[in-house]
Amino acid sequence: MKRKVFGILLVGLLAVLIGAGCSKKTEQKKNTEKNILSVLTTKVGYHSIRRYLDFTGNITPKQKLKVMPDISGKIAKIYVKEGQFVKAGTVIAVLDTKFTSYQLEQAKAGLAVATANFHNAQLNWKRIRILKKKGSVSAQQFDKMQVGFEAAKAQMKQAKAGLDMAKYKMQVSKMTAPFSGFIGMKYLEEGDIVNPMIPGGMGVCDLVNTSTVKITTNVSEKNLPKIKIGQKADIHVDSYPNRVFKGRVESIVPVSDPVSRSFRVNIHAANPGFLLKAGMFAKVRILTAFKKHALSIPFDALELHGSEAYAFRVDSLQIAHKIHIKMGIANSKWVEVLSGLKEGDTVVTLGLGALQDGEKVHVSKEENQ
Repeated sequence: MKRKVFGILLVGLLAVLIGAGCSKKTEQKKNTEKNILSVLTTKVGYHSIRRYLDFTGNITPKQKLKVMPDISGKIAKIYVKEGQFVKAGTVIAVLDTKFTSYQLEQAKAGLAVATANFHNAQLNWKRIRILKKKGSVSAQQFDKMQVGFEAAKAQMKQAKAGLDMAKYKMQVSKMTAPFSGFIGMKYLEEGDIVNPMIPGGMGVCDLVNTSTVKITTNVSEKNLPKIKIGQKADIHVDSYPNRVFKGRVESIVPVSDPVSRSFRVNIHAANPGFLLKAGMFAKVRILTAFKKHALSIPFDALELHGSEAYAFRVDSLQIAHKIHIKMGIANSKWVEVLSGLKEGDTVVTLGLGALQDGEKVHVSKEENQ
């Protein structure tokens, strides 16, 4: 009887121990599943990648000049107003030509007298040369006549130059536009005296050509190697927030600014409708690299350690492997993969911060890029 009771108790004890063991294993399995990290993933594929550098700069006209005559004088008439568009050859202003007209008539009369004197001296010179051959004149008389002829010739040349100068003064009394553009600031009025000989003197007005504009920006020594003449640039201004103006890098100044240690880069941009104005502040984005068909991963899938780059590839067993990759061009969205991954590989895009190499993961969602 005692043996029977003991057997029953032993069987019961074994059942309890086995049940406890199974319960513990089940609990451990649940805890393990709770510790598996949930991640988001995407497939490695091909995308277009554009890399830009952003700068700021000021807009200036492609052409600008101060309208000023070649001679000093009083302004008789101004035919334009600020903001007016003028074509090349348009008369902008004229000087008072009353005194210049007198000078022109005087020069004409002076040339007529000098020409008559020259012809008379030339005739006498021909005669005395004939007489010289016959020995009918002395050497002194011959020399005197020769000097008179040369003097008359020089006086006629001087009178002709005087007439040309008078004509030139009449011609430049008209100030015309050398190119098509807009009248900028006006500095003088009718009746004012204008003198081009004064350094930094005021002209009648400014003439600006903004059919094409120039944007000047400064580039650091680090970024300078990425900038090349001919590169495309997108220009944005606050006045037209939804519009992009197209330009290109026109020139790079090879000498740095001694204070900022930066290099000046000039960008020319077309200005349809003359919407861009001189003095506007511009944001410039220069395209420095472009690859149309690049094997790439999202920038969020990248893990950087110094100069080394890594990504976590997830295999069919949901194990994440830390893979060293070689990068190509990159922007804020995509990174080109030169080696380490292939098309179709699954990489982690969210949750890689706490992920360890060889760790099992739970893919909660696969993103379509």
